[in-house]
Amino acid sequence: MRRGGATVTRKRACILILAACCFLSFTGCAAHSGPAADIPQAMEQLLLERGYPAALIDGLIPQQLERLYTLVRENGCHYCGAPQAAQPPCETGGGGLYFDVIPSCSTVFINGQTRYTRFYFTIVYEWLELPLNRLEDAITASWNPGLLTYDGGFERNDYFLRNNSEWVTADTSTRPAKLTQGALGTFTALTSTDVNDEDTGLVGGLKGDVSFELVPTDSYSMGYLPGENVAAVACEYVHGKLLLTDHADIGYTELDDM
Repeated sequence: MRRGGATVTRKRACILILAACCFLSFTGCAAHSGPAADIPQAMEQLLLERGYPAALIDGLIPQQLERLYTLVRENGCHYCGAPQAAQPPCETGGGGLYFDVIPSCSTVFINGQTRYTRFYFTIVYEWLELPLNRLEDAITASWNPGLLTYDGGFERNDYFLRNNSEWVTADTSTRPAKLTQGALGTFTALTSTDVNDEDTGLVGGLKGDVSFELVPTDSYSMGYLPGENVAAVACEYVHGKLLLTDHADIGYTELDDM
């Protein structure tokens, strides 16, 4: 059963890829819940060297930090968002939702030009105030299939803060709920339990992330976007009753029975 009720809270983000550069046009402010993570110096140093903002790194929990570090180290990719100071102020609503997108990419240097070979997108969210209704929320992403092609790498992870002491992975998935060349969607499960639950303990915070990979189409020669051509990846988090198949902005169709 999907979430009931008439109220729908939405947060949107959009990444623009323009003339071989990437810009993050919407993001939230830095947010923290629970104990501060002890970030290994080697991880932090590599991420900073690859352009990831310190505020972004500080906001990741250990599981998210480890995956981002592994992505950067194994694929030679770097952060391709706009400078942190250029972002609009944080917006919250529906319980205080922080929603952001981390864009990473791999490049090669050919004939005097930097060309993009692959884009890695990680959508992250955190509830700064725990919502009363905790069933399933929709997270969607869409892009121009004429410029970018979905190439897998999908993973969704849900976390909760147990007894205000450690972040625990509550659920994970490697298949989107809906998928087409041009859009994908998934449902994130918000953990809810009683304080006396022996296995889960007290839930003091909720976080999650969704990651996937896109590659430039062959017509753009390994990602070099000539002239004024623009590619955009738009993401949305919905807290409310909204089935992915009813999402008018994206218009999902299934590639197969998933």
